[in-house]
Amino acid sequence: MAHRHPIRRGRGLSHARRGLTVGTAGRLVQPRDSSRAAEPPKAPSEGPVRTCVGCRGRASRSVLVRVAVVDGVAVFDAAKTLPGRGAWLHPGDDCLELALRRRTIGRALRAPDVDLSALAVR
Repeated sequence: MAHRHPIRRGRGLSHARRGLTVGTAGRLVQPRDSSRAAEPPKAPSEGPVRTCVGCRGRASRSVLVRVAVVDGVAVFDAAKTLPGRGAWLHPGDDCLELALRRRTIGRALRAPDVDLSALAVR
């Protein structure tokens, strides 16, 4: 039977030429790579990891500062326990300036009309 799909006709290599083998139940499988079998287990992470909304860098939750919304105003959450959605920033002023310039705090909090005046650069 001829190929019905005009784009796929005659493209690519057969599974044997791609290095695939037929495994159980007729599925094509990659041959085992012995170099990957001896990978050491990954080290446990140092607690939860969050993304800074200013620089988009990833860091531990204990390193970042949380911003939350209280009565329509964005405030720093020093205890990291205020209810609702939070945005995370590095403690330096440069990440706060980036986040304010890019308007990412309101987006991360899913409150685009939030008052950001309380977060003025110290």
